[in-house]
Amino acid sequence: MPFALAGALIAASVAVTNPPEAYTGMDYSQHCGNGPPGIVLDNAYCDGYLVGFYDALAASGVMCRRRPPTDRQIAGVVQNWLRRHSTHPVNPAGYMIRNGLLRAWGCR
Repeated sequence: MPFALAGALIAASVAVTNPPEAYTGMDYSQHCGNGPPGIVLDNAYCDGYLVGFYDALAASGVMCRRRPPTDRQIAGVVQNWLRRHSTHPVNPAGYMIRNGLLRAWGCR
């Protein structure tokens, strides 16, 4: 009985913490993208997310740039990529961001 209860609690917590829809490129663009700047926390969140994404790609060896780009350069590349590929608004944000960064600085 205790194991069944523990299993039910774990299943319930997974159902609550996993949203039914993935965060899309359009969601990211609306939250962080092309409109007027949001509050400072939003900008820090967005910039930090992108820099962390770039750092993870660089650590995995797929980025071939001697000097790392600035935070603004990273954000600019991603925003431009999302704007140019707005016909694919439902693709996951991570997929869209990864493709934009690899196109700009990925090893060829």
